[in-house]
Order: sequence, then C-alpha cells, then structure tokens
Amino acid sequence: MAIYFDYTTLARWTGNPTGISRVVHLIGAELVKLDGDVVPVSFSEQEELRYYDPSAKAMGDRVHLSPHDVIFSAGANWDIPGFNECLRKVRKEGAKVSILFYDTIPDKFPYFYGPGFPDIYRAWLRETLSLADFSFSISENTKRDVIEFAERSGLSAPEIKVIRLGDEIHRGEANSVVPRPEISGLGKYVLSVGTVECRKNHIALLNAYRLLASEGTSDLPKLVIVGRQGWLDYSIKFQVENDPAVSGSIFVMSDVSDAELDYLYANAMFTLYPALYEGWGLPVAESLRYGKQCVTSSTSSMTEIAPELTRFAHPLKVEQWARQIEELYLNPAQLSEETARVVTSYRGTSWMQSAEQVLTGLRSDKTVFNG
Repeated sequence: MAIYFDYTTLARWTGNPTGISRVVHLIGAELVKLDGDVVPVSFSEQEELRYYDPSAKAMGDRVHLSPHDVIFSAGANWDIPGFNECLRKVRKEGAKVSILFYDTIPDKFPYFYGPGFPDIYRAWLRETLSLADFSFSISENTKRDVIEFAERSGLSAPEIKVIRLGDEIHRGEANSVVPRPEISGLGKYVLSVGTVECRKNHIALLNAYRLLASEGTSDLPKLVIVGRQGWLDYSIKFQVENDPAVSGSIFVMSDVSDAELDYLYANAMFTLYPALYEGWGLPVAESLRYGKQCVTSSTSSMTEIAPELTRFAHPLKVEQWARQIEELYLNPAQLSEETARVVTSYRGTSWMQSAEQVLTGLRSDKTVFNG
C-alpha cells in the first residue's frame, strides 16, 4: 500500500506558487519528508497517472496502482479538465481517493464569481463527493458547508477530518530591505492583505474611514491595502484616489514583493480583515504570526483561527469597524497589551504539522486502508 500525493495543480502552474498551488507545494514537500510511502504523482493531459518530480517539474513513468493504494489531492481540481475522470480510472484500479476541501463559496455566494463558474464548481463538487472515500477540510466551517451541500444534493458525504493549514512566515533580516519611498514614508499605518475583490469586503474599510472622517476624527493611521486585482472590486482603487475624504489616508498596492510584504507586516500597528466569507482566512493567521493584533470578520471560519486573541466586527456593519479602528489607535496602552498577548500566546502551525494531520487522518481511516 502506498500514498500518492497529487501534484497536478502545481505541475500546471507557472510562476511562484500562490494560493492553493502554494498549499500543494508546501504540504506535499512535508508529506514526502515525513513518510517514505508518500509518492509524488501528477495526472498527464492524456489523463494518465504518472510519477512526478516536483523539483524538476517533470513527469515520469506511468503509475500502476495496487488495491488499497491511496490518491490524496489538495489541488484546485475544478480548474483541471477531465480531473474527475482521472479519479474514476484510479478507483477502477482499486485505489482509494482522498480530497482536501477548501470551501463551498461558489455555491453559497455565486454572485462573488464570474458568470458560469458557480455551475462548473457545483458540478465538480457533486462528482468529487461521489468519488471520495475519505476527505479533509481546512476548517470546521468548511466541513459543515460540504456536508450541507452533500445533503442538499442527495449525496452521502464522506468522512471529513479537519486539518489546520500552515501559517509559517519567513522573516527577512532586520533592515535588510530598503522599501520604496511610498512604503518607507507611510508613517503610522494599519494593514489589510487580500485579493482586492468584493468578497474581501475592502469597501467596509473605506466606509469606516469615511465615517471616522465625517465624525472629525483626526490624525488617523494610514490604511494600506495589499492584494492583486480580483473580480468585482467596487473600483476600490479609483475610489481611494478620487474621494477627498480618504485619498490621503488609504493606499492600494498590488505589486508588493514578498520582502516588502514582510516589511509591511513587521511595521504595521495592527491588521484588518473584513472578508464576507472564508474557507479559512490565512491573512488573519499570518498577522498573528507577525505578532500583530487583527480585527477580523465575525463570520464563517475566521472565528476559528484564534478567537481568544483576535477582535471581531460584523462584515456588514461599518460602524463596528470604525469603532474597532478608533479604539485600537486612540488607546496605545490597550493596543500594546493586546499585541503582547498575541506575541506570547499565538503558536501557529507549521506545514510539517499540517502534513502530520493528513497522514494521521489517512492512516486512521478504515475505509481507506481496509477497503
């Protein structure tokens, strides 16, 4: 019996891995280190399972499966044509299938996405649920959502074990980065990291700053929004640049390097993450890893990350965000106390620990290993 880790998402990725491709890269590397029975593989465009060399990004010979071998996939498989047909072939050879679910947001909130994609995602999810013998999710919230989707679709959900994704950061040497003047000259600022799209709800932060300005709150810290351009963004950057109420207080940056992001996290007063819904919410965990207090949304998985440490605001209630920003900024002793608690209390999760959770889950599942 062997465990085959699916690298298909990463094999078809170009550039530095981000998002789900980064999860595949990091958790795959640790699984291979942990257990000699874990073998890297990828599905070819001819829908054949082949050995895969992650360092060379090269396919090898075809894999011949044995009964009770396991394929574990953590990829963005809805984006890979024919992927579930590949899984059907795997099952015909007697192997078992295990999947990592990230969220069901395209089903729950189809208006967050482009036309047509929610139907594609729902079809993929229904097929995947019918093929999976055992599964994982990245939060309790996602587990509930997957089970709810399965029940609504008339399907039996496989057993789902929750794992925690790694949130390791790789800090640079102190003062090793000389940031651009627009970064080094920010002065006091708060940080919000995430794709600039409607689901991330940056509009709540713009409106919170507008509210504070209308109330006469002066000398607010700058707000720095860092993220690539996404779908349906409320023209955030245009608003920031053209509304005199916020044009000198809020900055949107989409071309920030890893080193510059490290600098921005390290020097922020605190962070804000107002997403409407998440499968996890990595920027919250990253903020805590940097020793920074985070005000995040009181919804979905964001309440699971560190509820004893983070502050919460309702994603639709702008005044709550304004009051949280105001309280932390105007009470430096309070902010200092909460920051110190984050530094001393937040432990975080390594990718090795994430991989260990996967292996424990697979090896403890009788459906996978005993047929």
